[in-house]
Amino acid sequence: MWLARTYVAQDKKEEALELLNSLLSQKLPKRLAAEAFYILGKLHFEQEDYEEAIDFLSRAVEITRDDEIKGDALFMMGDAYYQLQQYDNAIESYDVLSKLDIPAIREYEATAKKVESLIELERYEEAEKILRKMLGSPRFKDQFSLIETRLANLYEIQGETDLARDYYYEIIKKYPRKEGAILSYYYLGQLYEFEYANFDSAQVYYQKVKNLKTHPEVLQDAREKANLLKEYLKIRDQLRKDYRDLAKLERGDSLLTDSMEVAGDSVLVGQKEELNTAQSLTPSMGEKPKVAFEIPRRENDVFWERVRSYKDSLSRFRRDTTLTYEDSLKIFPKKKLKKRAKKVLVSRTPEEVNESFKKNTFAKAEFFLLKYQNYDSAAASYRTFIKQFEDSVLTPKSYYALYYIYHNLKHDSLKADSIKQLIIATYPNTIYGQKLSGKTELKTDIEEVSQSHTLYRQAEDLMDHGDYQKALKFLQEIALKDSGSVWAQKARFAIAYIYEKHLKDVQKAIDAYSELIKEYPKSKYAAIAKRKIAPPPPEPEEKPAEEKDEKTEQADAESTVREQEEQPQKTAPVPEEREARPKPKIDRKRDL
Repeated sequence: MWLARTYVAQDKKEEALELLNSLLSQKLPKRLAAEAFYILGKLHFEQEDYEEAIDFLSRAVEITRDDEIKGDALFMMGDAYYQLQQYDNAIESYDVLSKLDIPAIREYEATAKKVESLIELERYEEAEKILRKMLGSPRFKDQFSLIETRLANLYEIQGETDLARDYYYEIIKKYPRKEGAILSYYYLGQLYEFEYANFDSAQVYYQKVKNLKTHPEVLQDAREKANLLKEYLKIRDQLRKDYRDLAKLERGDSLLTDSMEVAGDSVLVGQKEELNTAQSLTPSMGEKPKVAFEIPRRENDVFWERVRSYKDSLSRFRRDTTLTYEDSLKIFPKKKLKKRAKKVLVSRTPEEVNESFKKNTFAKAEFFLLKYQNYDSAAASYRTFIKQFEDSVLTPKSYYALYYIYHNLKHDSLKADSIKQLIIATYPNTIYGQKLSGKTELKTDIEEVSQSHTLYRQAEDLMDHGDYQKALKFLQEIALKDSGSVWAQKARFAIAYIYEKHLKDVQKAIDAYSELIKEYPKSKYAAIAKRKIAPPPPEPEEKPAEEKDEKTEQADAESTVREQEEQPQKTAPVPEEREARPKPKIDRKRDL
């Protein structure tokens, strides 16, 4: 058994499995047999072989008299049953565990996972009852913010989005520096992004997700979402400026004209453009955020698959949307004009304004297609561009983007064929016309970027379902075919991460991180990879024994002299420092 424990400590799992199975083929005392079953179950659990893990762990539970081993085994059994979607069995394991004499933190974790199993079974009333009971127990005082956050999640799951939103506000106010408050900022960001289509507020909330050490994946997602929405808002704001300038130029509002009417218009426009963050982010309880448009129902499987999975356990009751240019417009009361306002004049030439308008209109369409992957909004934006700029050099590309959306993403053959014929007839000499007529096999930039993005999302889904080998194939395809792109960088990092965290293949992980550093030395992923594979700092050199003895004797002599000179004082003994117990990591997918 000692050798088996050593193998486990050295991460030599195959050797440990072989040795433990060999030991169990012999007759062992119950204590040793229970430990062997427990270690085998734990090893299989870490390798995500959940059925084997349950088999060994249940044997350990049957024969062990050690409550610590029994508690850990039951906890892993519950988690394994959950992964296998056997939620009733998971609940049973957590119930047995709760009857043992276990620490408060373990009881909290087990109860929280029981709640997640009840939610998966749609037994919402039972889940809410347990959460409220936990709030009444001082034993869980340190976890109150997380418990209340899960209650708010529960309301959201059941479609009570406004009630959930108000509860998130209350949690932020009640527990300003707790994990529950930080998670509430994240969930509010998702509500405003996916439910209310208010990108301004969503981006602000995502930015507030900071210092979330127990949920690194939430922190990373919030940062990426904040940057993504920031990019969109920049395009949108520039488009609004283009619209205003075009309107002023049409009215003759240039540097040579002036009128009170135009000045008034400028003030009203300015009022509409104000973004009073504090006012927009803290509506009164029960007041639904103002949205300046109706969200029609559309089918968009790929985009809305992302929406449905945006909080794993909160993956139901989502509705499809077509995000429009007015997605985050806020309505403000008109202010009375007390005095003549200073007019903002158009400083750009009509040609400059029109060129900017064209560039930003196309940029918005590409954002929705290639980065945000909302294909309904992308199609609407490309159609708008085509209607407004029929003779632009970007018009053939816009038509091809529409063809790609309907043919490859929405699988609408009727619309796709119609656009295909139009491109062949109208733009036969472009790369798009030649490709559709079969004269070239070259891939367009739209296909390259969109395909890599789609493959990466598919790889993420495979990782979520534990199919790491297939995920690796997708990621390796991206890394080879789209070398140099941001998706290739992300793919290289994901490959190394899978080997490190999931497949536990240290050498392949090091090789993958090294390849990432070599290929993309200045990327942010390379910086992380360098830290991961950096050798440990050298240990301080030990001084020769004679030198140490001389210095020790000198120090002792000096200490004796000081003690004789100073008045002796009695001091209480200093207790030994205990190693702080690390806080348990909380899985965003299920745990509170």
